[in-house]
Amino acid sequence: MATKKTDAKPVEVQPAKTAAAKTTAKKAEPTKKATAAAKKTTAAKAKAKPAAKTAAAKAEPAVKKAEPAKAAAAAKKTEPAKTVAAAKKTEPKTEEAAKKAEPAKAAATAKKSEPAKAAVTTKKAEPAKATATAKKVEPAKAKSKPAEKKPAAKKEVAKTEAKKPAAKTAAAKAEPAVKKAESAKAAAAAKKAEPATKKAEATAKKVQPKKAEPAKAEAKKAEPKKATAKKSTAKKPAAKKPEAEKPEAEKAPVKEEPKPEVAPEPATEPASVAAPEPVEEQVEQVASDIAEFAGVGGVLIAAAECAPLVKVGGLADIVGALPKYLAKLGIDARVVMPLHRQIKERYYNQLEHMASFEANLGWRSQYVGLEKLVLDGVTFYFIDNEFYFGGPIYCGGEFEGEQYAFFTRAVMDAIPLFDFDVRVLHCNDWHTAMMPLLVKTQYQGGVQQGLKTLLTIHNLHFQGKFSHEFDRDLLRVDDSLATPEFIAHYECDNMVKAGIVFADKVNTVSPTYAREICEPWLGETLDGVLRSRGGDLSGILNGIDYEVWNPATDIDLPIHYTERSLARKKQIKEALFDELGLWRAPEGEDVPLISMVGRLTPQKGVDLVKFALDELMNENVRVVILGSGDKEYEDFLRNAEGRYRGRLCSYIGYNSELSHRIYAASDLFLMPSLFEPCGISQMISMRYGTLPIVRETGGLRDTVKPYNEFTGEGNGFSFANYDAGEMLGVIRWALSIWWNEPVRKQLMKQAMESDFSFDRCARSYAELYASL
Repeated sequence: MATKKTDAKPVEVQPAKTAAAKTTAKKAEPTKKATAAAKKTTAAKAKAKPAAKTAAAKAEPAVKKAEPAKAAAAAKKTEPAKTVAAAKKTEPKTEEAAKKAEPAKAAATAKKSEPAKAAVTTKKAEPAKATATAKKVEPAKAKSKPAEKKPAAKKEVAKTEAKKPAAKTAAAKAEPAVKKAESAKAAAAAKKAEPATKKAEATAKKVQPKKAEPAKAEAKKAEPKKATAKKSTAKKPAAKKPEAEKPEAEKAPVKEEPKPEVAPEPATEPASVAAPEPVEEQVEQVASDIAEFAGVGGVLIAAAECAPLVKVGGLADIVGALPKYLAKLGIDARVVMPLHRQIKERYYNQLEHMASFEANLGWRSQYVGLEKLVLDGVTFYFIDNEFYFGGPIYCGGEFEGEQYAFFTRAVMDAIPLFDFDVRVLHCNDWHTAMMPLLVKTQYQGGVQQGLKTLLTIHNLHFQGKFSHEFDRDLLRVDDSLATPEFIAHYECDNMVKAGIVFADKVNTVSPTYAREICEPWLGETLDGVLRSRGGDLSGILNGIDYEVWNPATDIDLPIHYTERSLARKKQIKEALFDELGLWRAPEGEDVPLISMVGRLTPQKGVDLVKFALDELMNENVRVVILGSGDKEYEDFLRNAEGRYRGRLCSYIGYNSELSHRIYAASDLFLMPSLFEPCGISQMISMRYGTLPIVRETGGLRDTVKPYNEFTGEGNGFSFANYDAGEMLGVIRWALSIWWNEPVRKQLMKQAMESDFSFDRCARSYAELYASL
């Protein structure tokens, strides 16, 4: 090892057909760079001597450096030991015999010459392996700098006489490559016959700028000597290859970066997916989508609430996300909603006043202000009237009916004033369900008559039931329509029924719910009317906005994580315990957290929680419930928090930022709904790696696949009957699974991989618009 000062420059050899080259080139990246420089210097020497001698001179110093133990071990990693023996037997043979030697021989020889193996075996080197071996031979690279002198090669030849067989074998393989490159035609042939040589040179050059600056400098000095007709013809193609291969060499470490649980992980993960080909495919797909839905025209989505402006329920999330994702499909979708006090207080200075006019509400005229706001790329229009929208979003009783009767009339009158061409009017729930009726009756002959209408039922339980006198007074609904055939239903006018009858098409927010509401049990007395629409009724499963609900980027979380760093959930859980005053588990232990987020109403299954809570608290768990609703349930939960202080927290009210932390910190999410049109809470919980426990109804059945202990499939837990005992049994089973860490982690990953993106949902709506 004393001769390392002079053993690097002749290390480079032009391998001809070394099949194992790919295996080791990546492992010898630094050495490869040094050997590239050496190869260029030796090339000048090749003018006077045959390529075989040049190869021998390059390989021999490397042979000297390779220790016996390393040579044996390396030979085993790539090719069987017999290839080494075969390589030795080929020493006295001719060049033709050397050609026939399998690439394994070169691999064996290369393994014996560890510092030089990058040059000898770069034929098919996998870039990913080059880095690994490069680290092993780092010392050799450092000493290769001064080894450029030609006499050094001769000295090494003399000192390594015993190991000439390997060098001669390599030389024999390298010689044909040089001969084949003598002419332009031969260069083309060499391109096909000897990709090893070109890949070796390409790979060697490729890594020079990165980790072998000294070698790079020496290589530049040697290049003028190599500029012969023979060498240049063989190397021009090789010079092009580093450009094509370079990204591969750089990608390998990028893909490994997300694996460690480090803070920058969320930022690096998307980078590993951003390959040029998928981007091109995505662009083509977007262009195809835009062409597919080009005939839809402008879509006006009318709703009482919309996130992030103002939110009470899941309706707001859907209305807020839909326009953004429809835009990706080339559809111009915009939202119109009341200018609620909460919106005015926050965005008043950003509003653009478009128009003012008077709307007739029965015998009275009411002021209408039409305002506009562009937020995060989505255009919102607002109907402004302080009398109707200066208080709560939903006032209840007849005044709520008057609120949204005024909103309905104002929107219909404002359609000619919008600054885009409205072709589709998308109505949501009973608050806007009278619009299709007005389009087909009172607005015939106007701009509005050509509108296509869609009614989305988010919750059939809320129907807008008022007397016919009420509707006639506010909206001038003709008496001829107050019949069971149209809008009359059990001695009153039913606004949802009016929408079902007059809208061009009707949809609900999940396929299962669309079937359930056609049955008496969940049809809310409108099952017959819904069945009468036949093929005009469909179910589109809601989605969630992955830009808002993303544990890798969520600004409301103290720590970010992905499915590859689920251990961080525990840190978020402990931070939430401190925030809400819950007891942590003893040092070194963990305790499962069960949560609920939503309205405290009978629909959400709070009655089951009341019956089972005391037994649930006998388990080693912590419980967090966030929501507001019926006073009966709010009082019950406040009392329960007092009895189980430190183990149960009841947060009465709504806190958006806190809800994000609860979803992320929880282990199990309880959603035992009596009925559920779709529900998005269970989707959000799965997005955050929190396993849902749900009752099999509506959208819960469509989204949560119960865990199968025999196949390992599933993304949560479920029970069939609305029964507190059955619910408690499933909770206990889920807890037993939670304590089984390997199974728990697998289920969490499967939950996070479930696709509830809004891209799928938006495409379904786009197809529905196109069918109108």
